[in-house]
Amino acid sequence: MNKQLVIAYPDQVGKLLIVKNRPFVKELQNSCNIFRTLGWEVNIIPLLNGLDLAELKRQLPLYPPDFSPILVNKSGVAATLLEGYGQIISKHSSGFLIRLDTAEHPVVCFTRFLELLKMRFDMVVGDLVYPVDLLGKHDLIYQQDRYPKLFSTLSNSLLNISGAHGYQAFRLETLPEIWRGAVSIFEQAGRKFKDGLKWGFDGAMIWSAFLQKMQVGIVKIPGIEFRNRSKQKNEDQYQAFDSVGKAAIKVFNLSDISRPCEIMQL
Repeated sequence: MNKQLVIAYPDQVGKLLIVKNRPFVKELQNSCNIFRTLGWEVNIIPLLNGLDLAELKRQLPLYPPDFSPILVNKSGVAATLLEGYGQIISKHSSGFLIRLDTAEHPVVCFTRFLELLKMRFDMVVGDLVYPVDLLGKHDLIYQQDRYPKLFSTLSNSLLNISGAHGYQAFRLETLPEIWRGAVSIFEQAGRKFKDGLKWGFDGAMIWSAFLQKMQVGIVKIPGIEFRNRSKQKNEDQYQAFDSVGKAAIKVFNLSDISRPCEIMQL
């Protein structure tokens, strides 16, 4: 069994995880050390992003020795993931990749994701499900109604995910094909936006794998942090997700798909 694990996360210059969230860094390092004792080769790769390349380079010495940051001279999560995945693919061809958001994705899910990838899945999506008391008034409407209806409608009820679907894991052997499809989807979707898309690349990765008939598993994970985003941000993300989904159906053929993604509990 291949025991190579890559863990990647977007890390914005000026909001460096190692400075702003040291408890998470410690938890991440402790979990990775456990994997290492079990014979895994683990690479922690922050996708250090921002428009000031000189400033990015000045941040590099701040990382612990067991972190291997990649410089992404871009702004925004979507652009960072698009380029960051490309760089990871050029350096890692086998094993597993886990992409997380350090603000809301529990490290404890790593083991479950790896079990599913080793079993048969090409991609595992950690879809956060929030109870009502952890959602602000705008997130309540979007997370529990608008996002699920959007994905269900676009996919003919075959894709059941919320708007919080960025916790993702992949087999590195099939990641290049998923990524290339996602790039095509994202570029097509971005044509209707004057300044391009700020969000939606995680969704493009899901659509790419799903529409290329890869094995995609969706794990429902209880959200534990209060989610209170503005109405404008929710609406901007909704429009991005809508555009990405419609572009995906143009790039690939939805009519060939008859089996829904498999839904699992954590």
